[in-house]
Amino acid sequence: LPPPRFSELLKFTVLAMPIYVAPTLLSLIDTAAVGQVSSVQLAALGPACGICDAISTMMVFISVGTTNAVSTAVGGGDRAAAKRAASVSVTTSFAIGCVVALLLSLSIGPLIANLVAPAAVASTVARTGGDTAAVAVTTQLWAACETYVRIRALSFPFSLALMSAQASCLGAKDSLNPTLATLTASLVNVAGDAALVLGPLAMGIAGAAWATVGCQVAAALVLLRTLRRKGMLELRQLPSADELRRFFAFGAFIVVLFVKQLVYNQAILLASILGTAAGAAHQCLFSIFRLCCTLGDVTGATAQSFLPRYYVTDEASGRVTFDAASARGTIKRIVG
Repeated sequence: LPPPRFSELLKFTVLAMPIYVAPTLLSLIDTAAVGQVSSVQLAALGPACGICDAISTMMVFISVGTTNAVSTAVGGGDRAAAKRAASVSVTTSFAIGCVVALLLSLSIGPLIANLVAPAAVASTVARTGGDTAAVAVTTQLWAACETYVRIRALSFPFSLALMSAQASCLGAKDSLNPTLATLTASLVNVAGDAALVLGPLAMGIAGAAWATVGCQVAAALVLLRTLRRKGMLELRQLPSADELRRFFAFGAFIVVLFVKQLVYNQAILLASILGTAAGAAHQCLFSIFRLCCTLGDVTGATAQSFLPRYYVTDEASGRVTFDAASARGTIKRIVG
């Protein structure tokens, strides 16, 4: 197979870039809005966004597996298989999101009350000599963190379904519609923060969380509607055991992501324990750092979308091999 033109790869990559920037961008928007209201709540956004973003990042195996499955089916000319792969992914991702939302809502309160807050208060007492005002600020910080996480947990069914729908589109080499959905999410989030955080309602960090939930729901509904209109989504049939097994084939990747997020979140926790100023400053800088890191993720999506067509199935044995010689030109253009 001839490699795709460089202009085709570049167009796909540029259009897909907002998809991978969006999660960090939403946190940056929340950071900018909450920072105008309260430094304590801004510091609380550090661990709160760290928890939510870490869970979203660990679920990226959904995106990897879905893009691979849909792209392989599309490359083989089997549109029915591509539709089924997308449908199984969306259904399963929504179910995973419901479980994550429930577990996070039930665990975040005891986790903060019994583990994190006492350590933070003890650190504050040691640093300030037991200053009452400083201890009160630390308590407010972790209460605000719990509020944000409890509200944003409601978004996970929709955010994971959105992740699946985006991956399905990318697997079908459609990066335009996911980008439009991402722009929709960003606009809803900006409007929500303006109304709920900076506007007359003045809900602070809780308003930022509700704005993020609203933008995830809006983007998911827009993209799922697009998939259905394109004939790529059918939700009437539940996934079979074999389909679930194939879906979770990339689940082991979560271990690598967990270790990476553990390192990041240790830094976030340390900055939050060191005080309001340190926590607020770290949240701003860490959001910018995450934004820069995600810019490289889009090349992975490009590779997952264009390389599966070089998988070759032997008709006699059924063995699947990767034609590296034919794919070399495409790999060079993606890497370059």
